[in-house]
Amino acid sequence: MSNQNQIKRPLKGLSRSIINDDGTAAETAIPSQGLTVELPRDMYLHSPISILNLDGCPTEWWWHTGTLKTSTGRTFGFEINAAAFYPGGFTEVMLTDVEKQIHYQQTELVESISNNWAETDVAKPWFVNLNNVLMQTVQADPTQNMSVKATIMDTVHSKLITFDLTFSQEGAPLMVWGDGVAPGKGVTNPQLNNSNFYFSLTRMNAKGTIEIIDLVNIINTETLHVTGTTWMDHEWGKFGTEAKPEKWVFQAMQFDNGVCLSNFSLTQPVLYVGAKGKATVQLEKGGASYCVKSTITPLKANMIGGNTYFTELSVEIPDFGIMVVVKSLMPDQVFVSKDISSVYEGVASVSGAINDKENIGTLISGTAWIEQTF
Repeated sequence: MSNQNQIKRPLKGLSRSIINDDGTAAETAIPSQGLTVELPRDMYLHSPISILNLDGCPTEWWWHTGTLKTSTGRTFGFEINAAAFYPGGFTEVMLTDVEKQIHYQQTELVESISNNWAETDVAKPWFVNLNNVLMQTVQADPTQNMSVKATIMDTVHSKLITFDLTFSQEGAPLMVWGDGVAPGKGVTNPQLNNSNFYFSLTRMNAKGTIEIIDLVNIINTETLHVTGTTWMDHEWGKFGTEAKPEKWVFQAMQFDNGVCLSNFSLTQPVLYVGAKGKATVQLEKGGASYCVKSTITPLKANMIGGNTYFTELSVEIPDFGIMVVVKSLMPDQVFVSKDISSVYEGVASVSGAINDKENIGTLISGTAWIEQTF
């Protein structure tokens, strides 16, 4: 997507760059220079930060999540993530069997990432290859016919899970913050080392197989043919620091009426207390991305592994008249690793209503994803 097709200014004149993380108005203007987000260029790896390249990219990741179903309606949530926090990185792969209420997961730490872990040259086929995750395509447009393969060795359940999936995006990407660029504090010239860049492919037509191999009794192995409309995030640039890492509560929503939105808050969540957030809303598959204020209120808490996670949240987006509730489809969807702090990332549902001039009390529902790192 070229920059001239990206919309910085959403409904009622609000802009992603004049909304602070706490939802209050900022005084900084939209930067008039610096990097922009364009596809297919920005699907590829960006120049990493290093001793020899201090202007490089400190972090970068590609992150598939969403809901997949079999022909009989059996529902699964999944995540396949490859991430660089230079000089190292990690992969996260998970599968939630909603019917059986089983959560398979594995986090793999990479102490030092090789220089060729992902493709940088837009003239060549795109790929990402890190540990137990491989994403690749031979298309000129890397958002089409993307092959994603991954594995989970879940020692708790004695299962080996393999993914062999294909994804093709339908429509325009969702540009988080309206244009995909979040300048660092005081930055007027966004670059890889001082700002964050972020887009989502929110209508990924997915199909393929998941195999759940029982390592104790091979006869119980399942091969599942699945389809769905899923989500992929690509984020790169500056993202917190080692001394002050980013913490967030996040929800991705895909409504049956075609609306997609990404919503987050950087405020520590408290049960029944509304927190100011930011939502990026895309009303239709070929439409623009609008960044507006939101309020996120935790409605249900679960204590898991000594941490409190909020598995049901209400989300209000006044500028679009959206009032919905996001509910986790399984209470415990925590990534547990000896190397990385535990995080809650899992499949969910969303339902509620739109109340604006054109949609008075219109009921909406769909699939969702929730995360919490606090």
